Amino acid sequence: DACDGCIARRHVELTGAEGAFLELGDLDGLQLVEGAFTVEAWVRLHDAEDRVDISRRGPGNRGWRLSILGDRVAGGAFGGESIGGLIPIQLGEWVHVAWSYDGANSRVFVAGALIDARMPAAWIQPTPVPVRVSGLRDANGDTSVFTRGRLDELRISRTARYFEDFEPASRHPVDNEVIGLWHFDLEEGGTSPGAGTTHAVLHNIGLAPGDRRCEEL
Repeated sequence: DACDGCIARRHVELTGAEGAFLELGDLDGLQLVEGAFTVEAWVRLHDAEDRVDISRRGPGNRGWRLSILGDRVAGGAFGGESIGGLIPIQLGEWVHVAWSYDGANSRVFVAGALIDARMPAAWIQPTPVPVRVSGLRDANGDTSVFTRGRLDELRISRTARYFEDFEPASRHPVDNEVIGLWHFDLEEGGTSPGAGTTHAVLHNIGLAPGDRRCEEL
């Protein structure tokens, strides 16, 4: 057994069912309006209809998003400019995606490769709604389309971690720049504990058995 003597990894599975989403809570640090940041995760899509949206969208079409579809990845401000591009995501495979901002330029990476970089014309406006991992959200922050997809190792940092091509870490470490980090290996009463911030609340979803690797004891 490949996991003999190990703790098996788990991850979030979005089923596409009505009301199925992950919520990170209303934290000031997740507004991402005060300077540099990085939003990153491992995701897996099974078919062209799957998508994963990590977003904070609220009244007045404010907030931010990192969206992963079968043929594109984009990050940016609602009501403003998004960056990213058309890039085929290998269906059925885990891929690392990252969106960073250094105070001047915004960058999007797929599998550690830089796919777009530019200075945004408009930037993120604060909103009182929490961050969700789900499908499409409307301008009021409600999820209007629930989609399927898988997510692991979500990390949000108060620094721009990447400027050029890099080798993604299978498991993100905690450091002083982490706002929130969720490994999604544990589930406790409908939540999954995080480092540096609040638990992630699981709404009508659970954690699926891991299949990327096992965590050594």
